[in-house]
Amino acid sequence: MTKERIDGVVEIVHYAQDGQVAYVRAYQRRGTTFSDVVLIQRDDLVKLIKSGCNYFTGERILGMGTEFKIFEKLQVVPSQEGEMLLTAAAGNGENLGSVPLL
Repeated sequence: MTKERIDGVVEIVHYAQDGQVAYVRAYQRRGTTFSDVVLIQRDDLVKLIKSGCNYFTGERILGMGTEFKIFEKLQVVPSQEGEMLLTAAAGNGENLGSVPLL
């Protein structure tokens, strides 16, 4: 578990035809708890991360309310094409690691 404040947990990702993230299914922090599932478009997620919000990949623990298994932190990395969303375990191209596909 991370010591950083968790502002959001990305549970599922959908990639567009060009290989970039199109949108993610996530939970967002709302005070001391988390929201229901929300869809966040790629551009909005990039803005949130660049503004200082900490988003991680993970999954909700069933029956445990707002408890999550947290895996990796999302990063916005500059590239020749602009900016890419990555996790530490990502390979080439825009990649959120082992996050399941939608």
